[in-house]
Amino acid sequence: MTQEPETANPTPESGPPSGGLLATVKANWPGPALVLSTALLVGAMLLARQTAKGHDFAGALENVQRLIENGHPNEALDALNDKILPYLDDPQATLTDKGEFYALRGDALFEIQQLIGAPAVSAVNSMTILSDYEEAERAMHDLTAAQHARVVGALLSLGRFDEAVNRINAIPDDGSGRRERLLRQALQQQLDSNTGNKDNALQLLSELAEGRGASERDRLWAIARQTELRLESGHAEEALSSLLRVVSRLGQEASPEKAELYTLLAWSYYDLGRMDQALKHLDIAESMSSPTDNLVAEIRALRGRINQIDGDPDTAHDYYAETVDAFPELPATVACKLGLAELDAGDGRDDEALAEYDAVIRRMPLNERRWRITTESVAQSLATWRQARYVEGDFAASIEYAKLGELLYGPERLTADIPLALAQGHDALGREILEEAGVKPDSLIDLADVEPVTRAEARQQFMEAAEQFIRHARMVILADPEAFADSLWNAGVAYDLAGESNKAIEVFSEYANGDPDEPRHPAAVFRLAEAHQARGDYELARNFYDELIERNPNSPEGQRSFIRQAQTLLRLGDEASVERAESLLKTVVGSGMFSPEADEHRQGLFELGSMYYKQGRYREAIERLQEAIDRYPDDEQAPMIRYKLADSLRLSAGEIEQTLTSAMPDQEREELERLRTERLAQAQDLFLQVRDNIEALDPLSLDELDRRLLRNAMYFRADCAFDLGRYDDAIRWYDAAAQKYADDPSSLVAMMQIVNAYSAQGKWREAQTAQERVRQRLSEIPDAMFDDPNLPIDQRHWERWIANSPRVDVPTEGDGN
Repeated sequence: MTQEPETANPTPESGPPSGGLLATVKANWPGPALVLSTALLVGAMLLARQTAKGHDFAGALENVQRLIENGHPNEALDALNDKILPYLDDPQATLTDKGEFYALRGDALFEIQQLIGAPAVSAVNSMTILSDYEEAERAMHDLTAAQHARVVGALLSLGRFDEAVNRINAIPDDGSGRRERLLRQALQQQLDSNTGNKDNALQLLSELAEGRGASERDRLWAIARQTELRLESGHAEEALSSLLRVVSRLGQEASPEKAELYTLLAWSYYDLGRMDQALKHLDIAESMSSPTDNLVAEIRALRGRINQIDGDPDTAHDYYAETVDAFPELPATVACKLGLAELDAGDGRDDEALAEYDAVIRRMPLNERRWRITTESVAQSLATWRQARYVEGDFAASIEYAKLGELLYGPERLTADIPLALAQGHDALGREILEEAGVKPDSLIDLADVEPVTRAEARQQFMEAAEQFIRHARMVILADPEAFADSLWNAGVAYDLAGESNKAIEVFSEYANGDPDEPRHPAAVFRLAEAHQARGDYELARNFYDELIERNPNSPEGQRSFIRQAQTLLRLGDEASVERAESLLKTVVGSGMFSPEADEHRQGLFELGSMYYKQGRYREAIERLQEAIDRYPDDEQAPMIRYKLADSLRLSAGEIEQTLTSAMPDQEREELERLRTERLAQAQDLFLQVRDNIEALDPLSLDELDRRLLRNAMYFRADCAFDLGRYDDAIRWYDAAAQKYADDPSSLVAMMQIVNAYSAQGKWREAQTAQERVRQRLSEIPDAMFDDPNLPIDQRHWERWIANSPRVDVPTEGDGN
């Protein structure tokens, strides 16, 4: 059967065209295509005639030999397969002819493979060449030295090292060095592939070093490889002892082989912790080397590592950097980049360190025995800095180191610690983002209330955390059930914080529907209730909170459920739900269930006072909110509580003012007027505190609620002064508010109240000027803008201004100035 070697799936960009080695050579042959010398053409014609009628196998094979020798292996292969092979079974063909045929075809296939280069070297091609030479030997053909070398090469390319060595050992040791060269080739290939039996390799290296045909270079090469294997196996003392004996016999003249042995001597001392001796022998090795020798890169890199270990990072950094610049592509350079990465990480230069680690990873796996840069060693180095940054609170950097660990291992070899580290880093970063925005990530939060950019950043981190927790859970489900449960739980929490209520519910339902005695069961039910509450499923949330209050009232989740249930019932809004919410909150703050220092008591007091404020029950709101401010003056919610207390006092004063329009005993009227004045004065002071509290914050950190509270506090403070009859203060504060919020519809309120304040003082000229500004501003504001329920304007403002307008427009003779 015709045999042509198979190409190794070359790509259109880099490999030969389709059609096999023969087509490739024909397509790429330099010069005029297939132009042969006259003699070769005549030889080919004779070959065709002879094989057709006379079967002159010897002559035909001789012509094939000439084709190969003259660099035309494709034509030789065609002649062998098309002109000779069909007649090879003829009785005229002797065993010698057959042996010569297969040997020549092996030669032709080998030469074609050499012409095409690396893309043609495949297992099939090697098998084909090997098969032909073995067939030649079965025909009693004696292979030449070159053909023996090709057989060895084919065996080595197929990974059949032992057979290759047996083949080499069968070659007579005639002192020519041929056997030693093949053995060195075989050993080098085995050592490069890091396969095979090391004891056998050591034995073969000894044979090579002691062979009669071994040159001095071969001998020193073999000794160097023996030393490498001993060091790699952890036998540094044995390597040192053996190498010292060899080095003591070396002459003084320099050579690359001797320089390498001194370098290996330094490695032996390094492995034994004798750094001074290592440096001494590195000096000798470098003195024997040219500055451009690749060995110099290894010498300087090892100097850098020794200095790094000895606590001299600056010197180490210099050696590493110089080596990287001078020898960018060597294995020693990868070691230098790893050293630079560790030094830069140690100095907090994470951007540089991450780039250097990335460069190291992209050179992995590194088939270099001396530096021992393995996937595991790089992963450990990355883990050191990943964990350090996490402990330091630099979660973004910790994540980046973890991502490099993921790149290092790849999807097939990824270890479970990487997704766990990524999950923990993203989770911590998301919590940090929320905390910086003034939001407690452990509480029930509504991300819709968070500033949009912050919300998007936090959500992205929590979603990534959840996915990585799920990934980790899947990796450890069989090996570590407890870790699986932890990561699954943390994924649910992260989904919850990301606002992904559906996914959170899916995770927590697994726990809530499980064994009620399972330790996480109450927490799962609580989280499930929170998720439904966040999604607006208040009926479902109420049922879960009820379950906790009834079955686990003394658990942390059961106690926290009192507040959450009250919030849920208030959202439901029907009379029965609101009454029960009030009852629950009163239980929290008044039953002694929680001490005043407890978080539940604080939250209950805030919720109860806020509920009364919202319901317009200002007397009760004032009582509860005042208690809250007295107990928790520095709480993060204090500005909001002060605002609600101030507004409750202001609105209560308004109710008292309405009551005072009715007939009543003088004593009662005096008491109510005193109370009204007291509440307005207190409200005025509290609104000022709210303004000062909010203005002390970073303006960039203020959300919409903060800005609304600040605006309304300024207007309502002026309102209190107006209602107290302190018109000059009121005018000054209204004017400040109007200027601060000149583009806001609320500025109209300030302008109207200024007209009213001047009118109350009988200052009609000032009132008329202010009135013109009101009418101008009123014409500029669309009616729809007054529909905002949060504007600091009510009917009283309109009524006062409308009532005063006729007198302002046409003041009577007795009306002041």
